[in-house]
Amino acid sequence: MTTENDTGLREGKAVPVRRVRHVLLEAVCVVLIALVGGMLVFQTALLPYGDQLEARFRVVIAAFRAPAMFALGHGMRDYDVASVPALNDFYRGKVASVNPSSVPSDIKTFPVNDSYGLMHYSLMYAIGWAWRLLGVSTWSVHVLCAVLYAALVAVMYGLFRLAMGRVMSLVIVLFLSTSPAYLFSCPSLRDFGKAPFMLGFLLIAGILLTRRQTARSLVAWSLVMGVVTGVGYGFRQDLLTCLPAAMTVILVFARVEGKRIFRWRVLAAVCTLFVFVLTGWMPISGTLKDNGSASAQALVQGSSESAEARMDFGRASYVALYEYPDLYDFTVVNAYARRQGDQEPMPGQFTPAHGRMGKRWFREELREYPADLFSRGIASALTVPKIASISLRELERDPVPNRASIERFLPFHKALAEHFALWGVWYIVAGLALFAFYDLRAATGAGLLLIYFASLPGLLFEFRHFFHLAFVPYWVVAAMAAWAGRLCWRVVRRKRPFLRGNTSGWAMPGRLAGAILLPLALVSGLALVLGGLWQIQTVTLSRLLSQYGRATMEPVPVREEVGDHDTLLRPESPLPGLAQTDKLAAFESCGDYLVLDMDYDGQPIRMRVVYEGASQWAFTHRIEPHIAYPGHPCRIHYFVPVYQTTWPEGTGVSWNRFAGVEVEKGKRNAIHGVYRVSNANEFVLWPFMTVPEERETFVDHKSGPHDRAFSALTSRLGACVFGVPGACSASGGANGHGSGSN
Repeated sequence: MTTENDTGLREGKAVPVRRVRHVLLEAVCVVLIALVGGMLVFQTALLPYGDQLEARFRVVIAAFRAPAMFALGHGMRDYDVASVPALNDFYRGKVASVNPSSVPSDIKTFPVNDSYGLMHYSLMYAIGWAWRLLGVSTWSVHVLCAVLYAALVAVMYGLFRLAMGRVMSLVIVLFLSTSPAYLFSCPSLRDFGKAPFMLGFLLIAGILLTRRQTARSLVAWSLVMGVVTGVGYGFRQDLLTCLPAAMTVILVFARVEGKRIFRWRVLAAVCTLFVFVLTGWMPISGTLKDNGSASAQALVQGSSESAEARMDFGRASYVALYEYPDLYDFTVVNAYARRQGDQEPMPGQFTPAHGRMGKRWFREELREYPADLFSRGIASALTVPKIASISLRELERDPVPNRASIERFLPFHKALAEHFALWGVWYIVAGLALFAFYDLRAATGAGLLLIYFASLPGLLFEFRHFFHLAFVPYWVVAAMAAWAGRLCWRVVRRKRPFLRGNTSGWAMPGRLAGAILLPLALVSGLALVLGGLWQIQTVTLSRLLSQYGRATMEPVPVREEVGDHDTLLRPESPLPGLAQTDKLAAFESCGDYLVLDMDYDGQPIRMRVVYEGASQWAFTHRIEPHIAYPGHPCRIHYFVPVYQTTWPEGTGVSWNRFAGVEVEKGKRNAIHGVYRVSNANEFVLWPFMTVPEERETFVDHKSGPHDRAFSALTSRLGACVFGVPGACSASGGANGHGSGSN
C-alpha cells in the first residue's frame, strides 16, 4: 500500500529526474550541433585554403608574435623578429609550419607592450593554445576557426531555443550553419572571432528579458555576461558596445522577483563591470595605451562615401572623404592635428596622439553634422534583413579559394535571402508586435537592443562588422511560426485557453494596444529625434556655408596635360601648403585646400585627384560635386583638400606628390579656374564641399532609404490631397533636401 508520504517522495524525485533528462538532452543537442557545424565549416570554408591563411588575417597575424612563444613554452611574450628566421618565414607566409627545434631554447623574450597586441590578448591566447596543442602551423589556425564556428552554432541554438522547440531549433540552426554569411566570414579569424561572444551576450540578454530571475540568478547571469564581454573584448573591440546594453537590460528590463530588487540590480550591474574589467584588463590596457586609436580610425573611415554607399546612404553636398586606405585616413587626422596647433608626435596609427586627435576629429564632425550619424545608424539597421543577400554579393565579388565549395549551398539560401531583403523589415515589425502582445516590457527591451546593435555597424559599414546578425530575420520568422503552431495545437486539442491569465494580467484591449503602439512608438521616436537633429544641422550648415562664402581664394596657375580621355590640370608650381614636404619628418603631413570654380548641372562627371610617387595608390581617388536637382545647371565652388605625407620606407622615407585634378575631356570647359584657400586654417575640417551660387540647391544632410521613402510618401499624399504633382518634394526625397527645406 502506498502512503501519502511515499507518493510525495516519489513525486519529489520525479521532478529532478525530468530536469536532469531535460538538461542531458539539451547538452546532447548542443554537442551535436557544434560537432556538425565545426566539421562542416572545416570541410567547406577552411580546407580549400590549404596551407594559406585568409588574406586579411594573413596581414593581421604578423603582429601577433607572442602566441608562438607561448606555444613553445616561453609564455605570452614577444621576441626580436630577426632572431628566429624560421618564425619570420612563417609569419611572412613563406612556410606553412614551424619545427620547434628551429627556435633556440634560450631565445630572448620581453613582455608584450604594443597596443595592438594587448588589444587582442584573448585572441593571442586562443592562437597560442591552438599552436601548443597542434603545432605552430596554418592548419592549427584553421582548426581554431572551426572550433569558434562550432561555438557560434551552439550559442545560436540557445538563441532559437528561447522562442521555439528543440527540433525546430536544431533544423533551423543546421540550415544556418550552411549560410554563406557565416561560412564566408569564418576564415578571417580576427573578424570572425567576436561572433560567438556577440551572440553569447545576446543569448544572456534574451534569458534576462524573457525568464523571471531571482536576485541570485540575476547576479549569476550578470557575472557570466561580464566574462563573455571581457574575454570577447580581447578578440575584437566591438564587444565594448555590449556594456551599455548590459547595463540597460540589468537595471531596467530584467524580470527579478524578491525584495529590495533595485539594490540587487545595482549589485548585478557592478558585478558585470567588475568582471569585464577583470577578464578584459589586458585589452583595456592596450586601448588606454594608444587612446583608442583603433576606434578612432574606424570612426574616421566610417564617414567616407565608400562606406556609406554600401547602405545606400549619402548624397549630400559635402563628403568627409571618398575612400579610406589606412595611409589616407592617417593623413587626414595628422593634417587636422597640425592645423589645430597640436604638435605631439604621431608615429603612425595605434599611437596616443592619433587616437586622441582622431576622436577629436570625429567629435568635430558630429558637431557640424549631428543628424548624419543618427541617420546613418537607421540606414544601417534597415540592412539587417539584407545581410544574407549581401553575403551572396560579397562571395561573388571576392575570388576566395573556398568560393566554389560555399556556392554549393546557394540553391538553398538564395531565394530566401532575396525574400528577406525585400520583406524582412516587415517580418521584424510583425514579430515585435506579436512579442509586445504577450510581454510588452520584454518586447520593448528586445526592440531597443535590436535597434542598438543593428545601428552600430553604421559607424563603419563593412560586411565583417555585421555578418553575425544574419540570423535575425530567420529567428523572427521561426519564432512567429512556432507561436502559430502552438496556437493551432491548443485549438485542436482544446487543452488551454488562448491566453493564460497569469501571463501579464492585461486585458485583451490592452494587449492589442501594446502590440500596435510599441512599433509605432519606436519608429516615431526615431523620426522625432532625427527631425530635431535635422533642424540643428540646418542651422549649423547655414553658418558653415557663410564661412565658405568668406573664403579668401588665390588663383592657381595650371597647365593642361591632355590624355586620350581626360585632361589633367597640373599646378605650374608647388602649392604653398605643400612646398615644405621634403623637410617634413617621418609620419608628418601637409595640405592645401583647392577650389574649382565650375559650371555643374548635377549630372555624373568623371573627375579625380591625381597623385604621383610611392603612395599614389592611397591618395589618388575620384571626386564628384553634388547638388539637389540633377539637370539644373548652376555655378559652384567645389572645395577639394589635397595632402602630401612622408612615410618610412626601408631606411628612408617616401612621399606622395600631388599631380593635379583630372577631368573628363568633354567637361574641361566647365572648369573656369583653379584656386587655393589662403585662409584654409580657419576651417576646422576640410571636407569636399560643393558650394552653389543658388543656395537652395545645396543638400544640407545625407539621406538613406528611410527618409527618402518618407519624402516620397508625403509627396504622393500631398499630390492626392491637393491634386498637384509633388515634383520638387519628390526630387528632394531622392537626392536630399535643400538648406531651406528642413
